[in-house]
Amino acid sequence: MDKIQDDFLERINNMISSCRDADAKANETLTDLADQGDQLKNIEVTLNRIDRTVHGARGNISRLKGVQQQVIDTLRVGFQRKKISKFIQLINRKSSPTPPTNIRRVCLCRIVFLK
Repeated sequence: MDKIQDDFLERINNMISSCRDADAKANETLTDLADQGDQLKNIEVTLNRIDRTVHGARGNISRLKGVQQQVIDTLRVGFQRKKISKFIQLINRKSSPTPPTNIRRVCLCRIVFLK
């Protein structure tokens, strides 16, 4: 009977030891999960900040595209005017059969279509 009682007590002590180990592991797991939850919150805040930055950058890019197009259009018109005025001067010097006023009209029409 003493042997059975000793075996029974030993098994109970082993179960209590196993429960304590499981409790310690559970506490470690809860601590790790809490830390990971904090990390996820920090990541979410950082991603929101990045999203706002990207949104602002997209707005800046679209504004820059508009400015770029205006500069290109201005340069194109200015360049075309210089070419046309040189062309008109050249034609006036050669005294071509078509009157210069008609050439000017054609050139001005080209400027309008190039815009």
